[in-house]
Amino acid sequence: MKILYGVQATGNGHISRARQMQPELAKHGVEMDFLFSGRERKKLFDMEQFGNFEVRRGLTFSTKSGKIDVGSTLLHANFAQLSLDVQKIDLSGYDLILSDYEPVVAWAAKLQGKEVIGLGHQYAFRYPIPQVRGTLVDQMLLENFAPAEKFCGLHYHHFGYPILPPIIREIQASGDSSTEPFVLVYLPFERRSAITKALRSIRDFRFEVFHPECEKAYTKGNISWNPPSSSRFTEKLAESERVLCNAGFMLTSEVISLNKPLLVKPVAAQPEQQSNALAIDELGLGRTMQALNKRAIREWLEDSRPAKRVEFGAAGPMIAEWIANGCEDSVKKLSKRVWKAALS
Repeated sequence: MKILYGVQATGNGHISRARQMQPELAKHGVEMDFLFSGRERKKLFDMEQFGNFEVRRGLTFSTKSGKIDVGSTLLHANFAQLSLDVQKIDLSGYDLILSDYEPVVAWAAKLQGKEVIGLGHQYAFRYPIPQVRGTLVDQMLLENFAPAEKFCGLHYHHFGYPILPPIIREIQASGDSSTEPFVLVYLPFERRSAITKALRSIRDFRFEVFHPECEKAYTKGNISWNPPSSSRFTEKLAESERVLCNAGFMLTSEVISLNKPLLVKPVAAQPEQQSNALAIDELGLGRTMQALNKRAIREWLEDSRPAKRVEFGAAGPMIAEWIANGCEDSVKKLSKRVWKAALS
């Protein structure tokens, strides 16, 4: 089987999921070509495992000060280029099209009459689960951004619908007890100055911050700044005591699976992140705040209650096997099978 795997590259969550799926699919002899959209090639990092991948402009959201900037988003959206990219892709050599909420391959498949499998968190919002729906435009965009005939929505819980658990990495701490306790911080959509202002006065805690605008590692006061690095971030995630982050799905899922206290600040006016924060709050999986607030951060840091443990199991291998077998079973049967294995 040969598939074209489209990955939304605006944030790192979709790419992180593809990092887990690529070797699992390869175990079943699946050949894969990858296409990433939503970010310039030069801004992608640690991409060796994807081979000779393609990059397209696609569509992405612009943010400013931790909030979706609608004006900038519309200004930089190039719908003519998107249409051209969709029309230029030849899908005749592929047995299956897989889209992790990636619009170029999804729309190309729709136009060429190819079945596309949607694999990703956003597809879970097709069901009436806890969510912030946003405006009518937001809802239309969510449903039509990356269309699919079969969709595998992923979430922290199934909510009684055929939704699958997150596809996450197996992360283990180094066991080095000499490491000074610290809080991992990943707020890529916030200004560095705003992060500094919120954390520098909490001097009795140490913070390891990863940020896309940081070009080299350095420490100032109680804050250590780190540039993007998949391997180093994973190492710090394993060693951290707590995690403060935006409400992206992949990282929050990993934190929950590691049983670490979680505090999220969702990106304002971004329905997906707002919905994730709502679910985290309703399921008791962590704390939320709508703005970077020193008092809220301090209260969370001083809360000694243990995090709620959730077992997600190994969803990736089971989904990969389902794809390799031609997606013969229904998503409903797959969902029941995966959750049963996670809880056993």
